[in-house]
Amino acid sequence: MTKAETSLTRFSKAALDLLYPRYCVLCRTRPEEPFCAACRTLALPMVQGTCVRCGLGPAGECRACLWMGRLDWLRSAVDYDGVAGKAVQKLKYARHSILAKPMAGQMRPVLEQVPDSDRVVPVPIHWTRRAMRGFNQSDLLAEGLAAGTVRHDLLRRVRATRPQVMLTSKQRLRNLEGAFKARPCRGGRVLLIDDVVTSGGTLEACAGALKAAGASWVGALTYARELTDRERRALEQ
Repeated sequence: MTKAETSLTRFSKAALDLLYPRYCVLCRTRPEEPFCAACRTLALPMVQGTCVRCGLGPAGECRACLWMGRLDWLRSAVDYDGVAGKAVQKLKYARHSILAKPMAGQMRPVLEQVPDSDRVVPVPIHWTRRAMRGFNQSDLLAEGLAAGTVRHDLLRRVRATRPQVMLTSKQRLRNLEGAFKARPCRGGRVLLIDDVVTSGGTLEACAGALKAAGASWVGALTYARELTDRERRALEQ
């Protein structure tokens, strides 16, 4: 085998490992599972409260959903801290799309809590970001949850925005103004699917666009939720 052929073989193996890893991509020790059972057990289930809207705090006194103006309902499967956050980052930034199926599996029990909805809609990303990443992680999660019934055409991201990670809550809201547009859905009950909710700005912007298009109810189910220190303290009281 020539030097060039050896290099090509190594490159091919590396590419296959990226697309179809033969080990857990989080701990890199257990073979044949992209998200091994041991790592999945380390993902902390999201706090369960009695608040009807967000499911975190006490009913009628919850401070964890004060930001929810247009979004009617929100649930998340796991706490972003720890392994779950690592899974989100590996899926989104390291392009380990194979993680989407087991992550959707962790979301499935929470799906049973969803009030009646007639449309499942993944949170869209702008076409430029999709071109760079190769996929929309929310599409993969939605298909893993409700294959064949997902509406990819109902909501579009019509304006590219700055990454939300380094922005304050107010900056995030301004950053997302006019970023989404929805097709007419008069009276529709829409369930949004996304990988993680932090400030909630993206979900609020999506809910606003859908309600402007006629939706009567908009809820959201995410794989993880990243709680602020203030929210954690409020939930501990």
